[in-house]
Amino acid sequence: MDVNFEASGGKITDVKVFSDSLYPQMIEEVQSSLRGVSYDKLGVSTAIERAKQRLAGTGTETHLEEFKDWLVKNI
Repeated sequence: MDVNFEASGGKITDVKVFSDSLYPQMIEEVQSSLRGVSYDKLGVSTAIERAKQRLAGTGTETHLEEFKDWLVKNI
């Protein structure tokens, strides 16, 4: 995955996630959930958890948890 953030004033204003994921809905939900949150570990973690809740039952939970762990670690 390749993740590009644009941030201003400590908030994520735009995000693009590039992936060969078999779950395009997951990528769209992640991008949507990250826009407007604080560009820090807590903001990103909370946004990914929100995406997980919205996508519950779609088989993406493990992918999102791994993505969240990787992203938070690398912020």
